[in-house]
Amino acid sequence: NEGCSDTITKKLVVHERCNLFVPNAFTPNADERNDVFLPITGGIQTFQLRIFNRWNELLFDSNDRASGWDGTFKGLPVQQDVYIWSISLKFRDGSSKTAQGHVSLLR
Repeated sequence: NEGCSDTITKKLVVHERCNLFVPNAFTPNADERNDVFLPITGGIQTFQLRIFNRWNELLFDSNDRASGWDGTFKGLPVQQDVYIWSISLKFRDGSSKTAQGHVSLLR
């Protein structure tokens, strides 16, 4: 209003959030709702998802964050049960993490 002007420049650094959300159940029944077990990640550089049955048999292994487990093994549906998941992550900030848990497959 008085004819004065001012300028300021400041560097702003935004750090991407590194996160992991893993659902505890899914229903692969072809109703297009919750049909695939797919963890949600953010700030991830590399990703590996593995699914095991209760006898520690590897049923699913993927490095693709966009492809989850559809509840099949060798092309056939597995039975309703609780399965073990293991996720190995490397974040963009250089840190890494391995997490394990259980997921219920409901038919």
